[in-house]
Amino acid sequence: MRNVIATTAAIAAVSNIGLAKTKLHLLPENTSYESVQFLPNYKEEVKEGVTTYTVKVQKAKENNPNGYIEFDKPVTVKKTLYTYSTQKFQNEKLLSHEDENSILFNDTVRFKAGSVLKLRTNVDEKLSDFVNFNTVVLDTGELFVEVTDESITPRFVKLPLFVAPKAIMNAKVSLAKPLEISGVVYALKSEIVENDYALYYIEPIYPTESIAQKFAMYESNLPKETYPAKQLPSSALLREKISLFREGKLIYTSNAIDVFTK
Repeated sequence: MRNVIATTAAIAAVSNIGLAKTKLHLLPENTSYESVQFLPNYKEEVKEGVTTYTVKVQKAKENNPNGYIEFDKPVTVKKTLYTYSTQKFQNEKLLSHEDENSILFNDTVRFKAGSVLKLRTNVDEKLSDFVNFNTVVLDTGELFVEVTDESITPRFVKLPLFVAPKAIMNAKVSLAKPLEISGVVYALKSEIVENDYALYYIEPIYPTESIAQKFAMYESNLPKETYPAKQLPSSALLREKISLFREGKLIYTSNAIDVFTK
């Protein structure tokens, strides 16, 4: 009888092994934010294809007189920090002054290894998203900046992208990929402002001085852009989004932080 019981228990154990689930060890980076969606607990629960979860959100401050979308809590960036909403693909286009986002981070923003800061510019209209960092930590002493722009005319303009404590100039800050408009390359440059901060901006590099002068004269003859004071969105969220991509038994993950406005 004992042998029969032992054999039955062994069969049951083997059956349970076949049903065992593999834990999905994946956590958001910004655990102090408000939870919105929960990730699957097990790998077997991950669906085929791509599924994106908005796991955590931080609400922006209300009634900001300085014109910034303002966030008070620390931010950890694992992969990409977007200055705009990734909800729709067309959001990558900066179409008008009303689309510009100016963002202020009052606490530390930490960029992990290989992280990217992604902004939009519109050279045609002299527009750009802008970020003000009070404190920046770069885990590897390196930050990649990616700029998207669909302009046609390579105007002789300098477009600001972000400002940070000047210590960042000791790090390696570079474009993640080249920015070129109608054959003219734009470079990422920096300068000291207000003694303690570094301003990073893009500026065209023309092949020759004569070509540069030509575009400078063209620019001086254009009417100066004037924009009314922008009305801040009624609400804004900093969202940590985790995407899971399943292909057979393989599961890939991607972590992004974006700014969602209403």
